[in-house]
Amino acid sequence: MDQPDKLPRRERERLRHRQEILDAARKILAVRGIDGITVEQVAREAEFAVGSIYRHFRSKEELIEVLISELAVPLFEELEALPASGLPFEEMLAEFVRTVHDTHIENLPVVRAFLAAPGNLPAIDGEFGERMRTFWQRYFAAFDALLRVGQEAGILTPGDRLPLTLALAGLLESFNKWALLVPNSTIPDAPALICRIFLDGSRARGASR
Repeated sequence: MDQPDKLPRRERERLRHRQEILDAARKILAVRGIDGITVEQVAREAEFAVGSIYRHFRSKEELIEVLISELAVPLFEELEALPASGLPFEEMLAEFVRTVHDTHIENLPVVRAFLAAPGNLPAIDGEFGERMRTFWQRYFAAFDALLRVGQEAGILTPGDRLPLTLALAGLLESFNKWALLVPNSTIPDAPALICRIFLDGSRARGASR
């Protein structure tokens, strides 16, 4: 991919405007949430004409999808690499939980949009909704791959991994929702606490602690 400073001036300007639009959308998400964002508000925040927004993004939904994608895809890639890392399972679990937790805390407005997207956006039954479901499927597939390692190591309860996936994802979401509901409120050592609670309830019989 060409470096930004080697691109033609017009292309550099287009990319700069696109980023300014995304930054404006992020600010509105932080204040108004997913239901409060409109193309008109983004245009006003970015100091662009509404038509300029549509030259970069076809709709509000596409704009939100790009914000989520920019956060989610690098996160997914990091999580998907862990099962092949060779780490002991409990270290792998700790790294997985820390990565998800820290990413959520550092990107609360976009995480709020991601959590809302499965049920609260008007286009959820259309093309946008299908792409959002693909994001969620990839997210939960990363959990499943991690937990398979724990089962194969004899640490986690054998059998269906779906309950284990839901238990771990639910713990992460609960801690992260607290940060959404109570800004600037943090739980000390939250990732370590999540791992401990999960392992206490999911350890295979006879597995060492």
